[in-house]
Amino acid sequence: MFLQCKEHAMPITQIETAKNAKQGSRAKCEKCTMSGTVVHVQIFEKFLNQKIQEAEKMKKDNLDEFGNLSNSLEKLLTNYKQEFNSTIELIYQEVRNIKQKIHENFSITKQPLESQSILEFEQICHKVYSDSFDKFHLKMQYSKLIELHQNLIKMQDYYSQKIKKCFKQLQKDMINYELQSIFNVPGHKVCTAMCTGQDSDYQFVVLALGNIMKTYEFCLEKKKEIEKQKAIEILKAVEKQSFKDFTHNIGSVVLSEDQTYLIAGGTYDNKMIIYKQICETKKMYESKKSLFFQEPIFSIIFTPNNEDLISASGNDIFCITNQNLQTILDQKQQQQQKNQNVINENIDQYKLEPSSHQNTVYQLSYQLNQSKQKLMSCGYDKQIFIWQKLNDEWCQIHKIRIKNSVYRCCFVDIDQIVVQENSSRDLTFYNNVSNKNLCTKDTTQQCKFNDLNTDLSHNFPMIYLENKKLLIVKHNSKIVFFRKRKNQLFYKEDEKDGEMGTVTNDGEIFLKWDKINSNVEIYEQNTKYQASKEEFDQKFFGSQSKIFQDSNLQSIKDQKSEYIGNTNLIEGNQQKEIKDQKPLQNNDILLELRQGNEYNVKNKNDQKPFLEMLKSGADDQKQEQSINKSGADDQKQEQSINTSGADYQKQEQSINTSGADYQKQEQSMKKSDLDDQKQQQSMKKSDTFDQKPILQLDKTDSPPHLVEFKD
Repeated sequence: MFLQCKEHAMPITQIETAKNAKQGSRAKCEKCTMSGTVVHVQIFEKFLNQKIQEAEKMKKDNLDEFGNLSNSLEKLLTNYKQEFNSTIELIYQEVRNIKQKIHENFSITKQPLESQSILEFEQICHKVYSDSFDKFHLKMQYSKLIELHQNLIKMQDYYSQKIKKCFKQLQKDMINYELQSIFNVPGHKVCTAMCTGQDSDYQFVVLALGNIMKTYEFCLEKKKEIEKQKAIEILKAVEKQSFKDFTHNIGSVVLSEDQTYLIAGGTYDNKMIIYKQICETKKMYESKKSLFFQEPIFSIIFTPNNEDLISASGNDIFCITNQNLQTILDQKQQQQQKNQNVINENIDQYKLEPSSHQNTVYQLSYQLNQSKQKLMSCGYDKQIFIWQKLNDEWCQIHKIRIKNSVYRCCFVDIDQIVVQENSSRDLTFYNNVSNKNLCTKDTTQQCKFNDLNTDLSHNFPMIYLENKKLLIVKHNSKIVFFRKRKNQLFYKEDEKDGEMGTVTNDGEIFLKWDKINSNVEIYEQNTKYQASKEEFDQKFFGSQSKIFQDSNLQSIKDQKSEYIGNTNLIEGNQQKEIKDQKPLQNNDILLELRQGNEYNVKNKNDQKPFLEMLKSGADDQKQEQSINKSGADDQKQEQSINTSGADYQKQEQSINTSGADYQKQEQSMKKSDLDDQKQQQSMKKSDTFDQKPILQLDKTDSPPHLVEFKD
């Protein structure tokens, strides 16, 4: 069964393709092909199948391209989600810590104020001796103890001032950097990398200003010691060269140890350019070779004697030896675009294996100690790798897994490293990093910042200078200086505002970029005057005399202040009677202090001298201790304290031991009673124990002494 032409009754074998063909007349037989544009049916079907295959191929290519793009976006979104969740969790923890601190600060303090402590001491005395106070005139003895207490407070205040002065002197002894001069770099607001070199009296600095690299030379004149000019010197730095070999920002620049090579690594250019010094002209460089990588280059280091050129590109680490570097420089310059695949294959031969970083590597750190060469790498994948050079090959010996991403790390000692984690306020130290079994976190080092690290950039890598024991860390918009002391702990010594800078190898000069004014600020190490111990003692303690040394409580009580005459004390015969009678019992006060009502002081070391002086008191205190030991003496003491009528008569009989006339004694007792009444009236007026004593502390720089005590 087949189609037939109506006109000729023959099988239809062809189709007319003309646009102006009438409807229903496109099917043709062999006789109908004498006129019109016709195409064989099989050829037409083949044409249609070809177009269908092309459409299917384009559809598949578009789907594959969309799948690759979605995978990259999904990976990027996952990284940002992890970083965001980590930051949010730490922020919640900080809020909880702040809430807890606020609660602690507004809770009832455990340490009362000095005035409250004196009032409690007064209440204890009133409680213990309330029955005998009217008889033995405790006011005088109490005033003496208050004077002693006052002197102790005075001593504490005096020595606290001395400690502040000592601390200021210590601050002067610390090495810090002071701004000495600046030079302007017009037309640039961004500085992404910086490195320095030195030649005799001239300083050489390389600046990566976005995608432009410039070299400058300047000289710092040595000022005479007599001249004390505090004005900042404005230098006219000489611009030596300017290179425009990059289209995107430069990520890192580094000079070799002998300053023969200048290496610059680009970010999104994915290339590293090797510049070599021109022999005829000092500090002039020319581009020799461009090496292309697959990822941005964020860190480059040159080992001593130009032995190895090590760089971090993306997840991988590359090492070019000196011999390989000479081979690369001897090759002819190749066209970058045409031979890009070939260059990438050549670069891969310098890759360190195995490299298990799963994300971008941000900083490399090198250490040469005891003939052992070590390398450290840190990155966004929350891993730290330790490498060691064995038989001229870099071998990976340890991996350290941490909680957060790491943008900066550095060696600070033999087998000791420091790490700056993202979203953290601490520097983390690790010991024995070369040994997997002995590697531990160093909890003795306490280097804390006031805020969390939110700097998500690789700019300004961490620097450690072994000769100065100086660690320089960029934290957000601050550049912080730490120094290792004799106890092997790091302490903060200085801080500068800024986001980009570097330091010379000897640590004498620190350079910082001022992005607001487009200036390079030059800081010089300020060597402060360090006084000897004899000069220090003579300066701060020359007028100080020995106080309360080789003396006891009785000698302190016997001292008379020049201001005591203004106090409401008992004088004359009445004072002699009080001296003959029982004084204030210091041992009982100690017992009360030990039972929980003691005088609370903020520093326990300040409380010990006061208690020791009370313990090592005069003979009357020893007599009280001996009386308390014997029961009979305790009964006599109670009889002497008892103020009742019968006990009072017994006390009068015991006092009358010299055979004097009883009537004369009675008259003297009457006089004393009258004096007692007068004293009670004066005490009611002054209301001594109902008012808080006022301590007038001398704020002068002289040693503490007995000062006035007003009721």
